[in-house]
Amino acid sequence: MNLYYLKKIIPFIFINFIVCQNITIAVFDFENNGLENNEVRQLLTRLESELVKLGDFKVVERNEIENVLEEQKLQISGITEQTIIDVGNILSANQIILGSVGRIGGLYTLSAKLVDVKSGELLITSDFDAENGLRELLQIGLEEVAYELAGVSIENANYKKYEEIILNAELEAEKQHDHQLFKYIGAGSCITAPIGIPLSFLILNSKPPLYSNFDQSNPKYQQLKNKEEKKTYKEAYYDKENRIRRKSVHKIQGICFGLYILLAAILGEVS
Repeated sequence: MNLYYLKKIIPFIFINFIVCQNITIAVFDFENNGLENNEVRQLLTRLESELVKLGDFKVVERNEIENVLEEQKLQISGITEQTIIDVGNILSANQIILGSVGRIGGLYTLSAKLVDVKSGELLITSDFDAENGLRELLQIGLEEVAYELAGVSIENANYKKYEEIILNAELEAEKQHDHQLFKYIGAGSCITAPIGIPLSFLILNSKPPLYSNFDQSNPKYQQLKNKEEKKTYKEAYYDKENRIRRKSVHKIQGICFGLYILLAAILGEVS
């Protein structure tokens, strides 16, 4: 595991999070305060999707919830929280999510809470205010709410994403590396010693590299969503690029050093 990788991982190792494996969650309709019904349905569908992406939950299908409500002759609007908990118990859910979504002027707001079915205990709440409209709530807010309800910090949840970004960058750096060129550079530094070797150390440890094969048109780089992700990719690429270049050059320099010693020994014997 390389140093750059460790630097990225260590801040997240000590972040605590709730282990949610084998937990079944039922997401009930939210109280609607000013949105269209189809908008609320889309938000709930997206919240369920974000929970499933975490990989730790089984989310009860919406038609199962509707079937139980119909069997119990209940409508979600107007029923008490305890009744919702009872429905969750019928669905064999461990936890339920309920809450409200609304609009105040141009501000869209969502409040959600996670309740334990067995004890009725409120486990965690999450709120998100979207000042830039419904799109922000859908694309950003629900992801954050899902992470918070899962008991996972945003930073820890992002760990897997950044792990993949770093891996893709390192693989691309290896792919673009010109082994033959840097073997020649290693040999050239030996020929021009004692100036060449110290100079090669300075060049190969510059950040970012003085010369790089980094290609911004690479699809893996282009698909990244924001500046932070792109910065992480670039830094990982440059770090890997420098390390494999040093490896190629130092290998030749090591051979040269061995030959110098051998030649000195032979000349010493001759004299």
